[in-house]
Amino acid sequence: MVGLALVLVALTDLFRTLWRPSGVGHVTRPVMRATWRVTRRLARRRSSLDVAGPLGLALVLLSWALLTVAGFTLVYWPHVPGGVVLSDGLAAAERSNALDALYLSLVTEVTLGYGDVVPQNTWLRVAAPLQAFVGFVILTGAVTWTLQVYPALGRRRMLALRLSRLADVGATARLAAMDDSTAVAVLEPVVDDLTRVRVDVDQYNVSYWFSDADRDASLAVRSSVLLDLAEAATACPGAGTRTLGDSLRRESDDLASALQDHDLVRDVPGAPHASSRAVFAAWAADHSGRGA
Repeated sequence: MVGLALVLVALTDLFRTLWRPSGVGHVTRPVMRATWRVTRRLARRRSSLDVAGPLGLALVLLSWALLTVAGFTLVYWPHVPGGVVLSDGLAAAERSNALDALYLSLVTEVTLGYGDVVPQNTWLRVAAPLQAFVGFVILTGAVTWTLQVYPALGRRRMLALRLSRLADVGATARLAAMDDSTAVAVLEPVVDDLTRVRVDVDQYNVSYWFSDADRDASLAVRSSVLLDLAEAATACPGAGTRTLGDSLRRESDDLASALQDHDLVRDVPGAPHASSRAVFAAWAADHSGRGA
């Protein structure tokens, strides 16, 4: 029963993390957060933080695999060697039941199946293929997760780079001097990109713990530009510019709320009703690194 419980913990966490929108499992979140904290504490420069996300991702996948291997080991253990057939080269009297159960669990998980230890009991013959299927699910889940998270990171970097370029050319100060159509052309891509990023934060919470070594490509660092643009746009005379400014402000507030609602940004002054600027400042500080 303990073994089955471990397997269910792993599968439930995988389901909540990969296939439930806005969900992060009870194993995934602590592993990602702990990896982030340790990396951040050990980082001597900001660029070192960029290993936290990939490392955390790998550790989560390893945790799922270890939980299922340990769970099935406990399931097999009471029935080794009586419930299995050993090859001719293996003497039952010389076997270690616990190690053989672990070995059977490992080779089944990775679908190797050497055939030197083969389940004999009927229910064990059912359990072993089920474990192989679980191992296949974890493998495909790893590929699926990577294919989901990294495009979301690309969209986040794209928005950060757009904000960096606008900040470099002083777009915030120039908005008032632009005609309405020009200002709309400047702001519209920002609003569209921000909407996509906000959805990504909702759906792929783990993306928070991926840091960008390049400050220009870090949305955490450049997030305050969103609010600066929104404030400047809402003060412009053009109706289209003001409308986009309101949209930009609302999307920025929604992003800040998502960061708080998913318990991603911490140590925000005035939480839980902190301003978006305070949330973005805490986000930037969290991604600054110890040496920044």
